[in-house]
Amino acid sequence: MKHIVSLLTVAALLLLLSVACAAPTAAPTLAPTQAPAPPTAVPAQPPQAPQPTAAAPGGISEADLAKEADFFKGKNADFVVPYATGGGYDTWVRVLAPFMKKYTGANWVVKNVPGAGSIVGTNQVYAADPNGLTIGILNGAGITQAQLTDTSGVQYDLAKFSYLGRITTDQRLLTVGAKGKYKSIEDMRKATDKVKFGAPGPGSSNFVESVLIAIALGIKIDMVTGYDVSDEVDLAVVRGELDVTAGSYASKIPMLKSGDLIAVLQYGKEKIADLPNVPMLTALPNVSDEGKGLIAIALALGEIGRPVVAPPGVSAARLKFLEIALKKSLEDPELLDLIKKQKMEVLYLSSADASAMAKAGVGLSSEQKKRLQDLLKQYTPTK
Repeated sequence: MKHIVSLLTVAALLLLLSVACAAPTAAPTLAPTQAPAPPTAVPAQPPQAPQPTAAAPGGISEADLAKEADFFKGKNADFVVPYATGGGYDTWVRVLAPFMKKYTGANWVVKNVPGAGSIVGTNQVYAADPNGLTIGILNGAGITQAQLTDTSGVQYDLAKFSYLGRITTDQRLLTVGAKGKYKSIEDMRKATDKVKFGAPGPGSSNFVESVLIAIALGIKIDMVTGYDVSDEVDLAVVRGELDVTAGSYASKIPMLKSGDLIAVLQYGKEKIADLPNVPMLTALPNVSDEGKGLIAIALALGEIGRPVVAPPGVSAARLKFLEIALKKSLEDPELLDLIKKQKMEVLYLSSADASAMAKAGVGLSSEQKKRLQDLLKQYTPTK
C-alpha cells in the first residue's frame, strides 16, 4: 500500500503543473578509480527497504534462473555511470559492482560516460544490446525532466527501460560557499540581483530542483550549467564563481564538515538529524499556493531516485535474475557496512514498482508537458 500511495502521489503532484506554471516567475574492494568517501562520524540509519513486488511474469522457474546464471558466469559486463568519476552516482556503482559479480557471476566493469547532465550515458544504456550485459544507474529526476521538456539529445524513453529496481533516493540540500555573499535562504529571497545557481547540466536533478525551488521561493535565478559532476559545481561555489547549488546530503558531507560549504535549505522525506538548524523547504513561510505546487513537483520527481536499468527488451527471465541479484546485493551485510560508513542509505524499490513510478513521472498530458517546458527553458545555460 505504501508504494501504491507513493506512485499515486507522484502522478497527482505532477498534475499541479496546470496551476503552478500559471504563476508569474520571479570490506570489499571497490572497482578501479577512487571516489571520495564522506566521513563516518555519525552512523547512518539502518536501511528501510519496502516489501518487493513481483518483477517478472509468472512461469519463471528455478531452472530458468539456473540457465541465466550459466549465461552470466565469467562474462564481462558493463555497469554504466552517466557521470565522470568521483561523484555520488559513481560511488554507488563502484560499491555495487563487486556484489553484482558475487550474485550474477559476471565481471561488472564500471564505465563512466559523462555528458549533458547524464543524458549521454543514459542514451548509451538505452541503445545497448538487450542481452543483460549492459546496465546503468540513472538520475531519475534529471532524466525525467529532460524527457518531459524534450531536451536536446534525449534518445531514450524512460517508460521503456528494463528496471532492475531503485537503490535509493536522497535527502537534498541547497548549499552556499562559506565566503559567499549569501548566508541563508532568506538572503537569497530578498536579493535584488540574480542568484547564480550551478548544476552539471539540463538533464540533472540539480538543475530541475534549482529552477523549481527558486521560482517557488521568488528567487531571481541565473542558471549556470556545463560541469561534468556535482563535485565541480561545489568547488565553483567555494571559489565564489557560483552562489549556490543543490545536491545530495551524502555528497556534500566532506565540504560541510570542512566548513567550505554551508547548508541553507534541506528537502526530502525527513529532516536530517545532523542539520537541526537548517530549515526544511516545506516549512518556509510566505510561499504562495503556486509556489507550493512547484515544490511538490520537485519533491515528487525526487522520489524516482536512482534506479538501475537495462535496455528495453531484456527477456523476463534475465531481468528477474538481475533484479534478484541487485536485491541480494543491497541486502548483503558487507555492502550495508560499506554504505553505512559512507553515509549512504538503501531505499529499495522492486523492478515493478520502480518501473511504475518512472512511468507515472513521464505520464503528463501534452499541455502539461508544454507548460513545464516553457517554465524550465526560460533558464538558458550560461556556461
